[in-house]
Amino acid sequence: MNDDQMSNIIALIAIAISVLSAIAVTYLSAWVTYRNDKRNRKREYINNLLQEFYGPLLSVLTENSTLYKEFGPPTIIGRSVEIAAANGDRWNSIKEDVIIPNLKFARSLLQKYWIQIDIGKKQYLKDLMLHCTAFSEYDKAPNEMYSKYKYDTNWYSKLANEIEEVKKESVL
Repeated sequence: MNDDQMSNIIALIAIAISVLSAIAVTYLSAWVTYRNDKRNRKREYINNLLQEFYGPLLSVLTENSTLYKEFGPPTIIGRSVEIAAANGDRWNSIKEDVIIPNLKFARSLLQKYWIQIDIGKKQYLKDLMLHCTAFSEYDKAPNEMYSKYKYDTNWYSKLANEIEEVKKESVL
């Protein structure tokens, strides 16, 4: 074998190594891009859930709970007739103007995100949805459903804990 042939063989080997290296780099780059895109899509999905579902639902629970504590029936008990009547009127107004619309909004969120959040497996969210329906309808016609699905003070903490778990998923 002469030097020219040896040079050609070395050149061909170098070209083959270069081509294989380029293919490996392209594959690795595509794989890294795919993983990053997948991670970004998951992060966007979770951020959307936090902004469109969890945040508004937690806000509604907070507002309704605060209004109930400040103006609800427990604040009327033991008051003079005049104060109880005034507080009762104020509570009825708040209930009609804020509480019930908030509950209807919460119910619509729960219905909209039923599959995404897998609410069927989360009893506290099913109970919350039934509470929203029962409370909204109770004033129109008192019903047994309302006594079965009263407000549960643990809903807030359960939802807050679930939000923290969802946030952890977005970091992964």
